[in-house]
Amino acid sequence: MVERFAKAWLEMTAQSRRMSSLKAPWNPEGTYDSAFYSFELNSTKFLGKVGTKIFTAPVISVDKVGENFDLVLQEKTLGQAPKVVVLNSEVFEVGAAGRALLNQLNTFDPAQKIYLFVYGAFKYNSGASRSELVVKHSHFIYIDLPVL
Repeated sequence: MVERFAKAWLEMTAQSRRMSSLKAPWNPEGTYDSAFYSFELNSTKFLGKVGTKIFTAPVISVDKVGENFDLVLQEKTLGQAPKVVVLNSEVFEVGAAGRALLNQLNTFDPAQKIYLFVYGAFKYNSGASRSELVVKHSHFIYIDLPVL
């Protein structure tokens, strides 16, 4: 799901994102512009108030924690609680998409800039002192790798 929307978003100009329709129950405004939330363009200070979106951000680190992965996202403004996308092991068990995602994460090269698209909502985890978005399904995440 997210891959198709992300690839279309990447091809659009800012103006065409505002004009192009993306109808979904979680996107009442109904445009590509309203469906996506870019960490490079917007503040990440109050993500809990943003709600459900397709979030876009560069990944600055991929940390393997047991069978799970934490993807730490680059933010426009530093000094806030880190924003982390959490991928639990069951996400990788969902068919070919899950296995492909696991392979991408296992071969992550920190020198290579990757861009993440992920569907969901961030919630603050006070125990870890960070904002987290826990991915529920492998179709809810897309990693855009540069062409070599």
